[in-house]
Amino acid sequence: WDLTNSPDLELPGTFEEFALPMVFCLTYLTPPEIESWVESLLQIDSPQWYLAIMTWWLKCYPTVLDDPLISQNNLTTFKAAATGCLSLEMFQRWAAHIQTFQMFQHHAESFPIGDDLYTSIQQTLQNFQKEFFGG
Repeated sequence: WDLTNSPDLELPGTFEEFALPMVFCLTYLTPPEIESWVESLLQIDSPQWYLAIMTWWLKCYPTVLDDPLISQNNLTTFKAAATGCLSLEMFQRWAAHIQTFQMFQHHAESFPIGDDLYTSIQQTLQNFQKEFFGG
């Protein structure tokens, strides 16, 4: 859990290094490219990556919907590809994997995941499940 760029430790995984490339790809990829890109995004096997995707979806995707530089066709393709590739079963595996971690990295040191961060992670999982799967 490298939270170097998130000193407040509230939103692990929501870094410019993640959010900006997501917007860039949504802006400049074609719909067929978006479909294969989404598949590749969801195949990365990393609990930190899973949390970054979920946090981005909750915090940034709503604002991306209003971005005049991103075509509605690209947004529709992205959402369809994401909902088609990410099943509830896959999400539950992601959540279980995330919850196995007790430590995170910050400035090359390991720290235990404290109550505040644990609560934030649990809330992210619950919010994502509700938002993405409707319950």
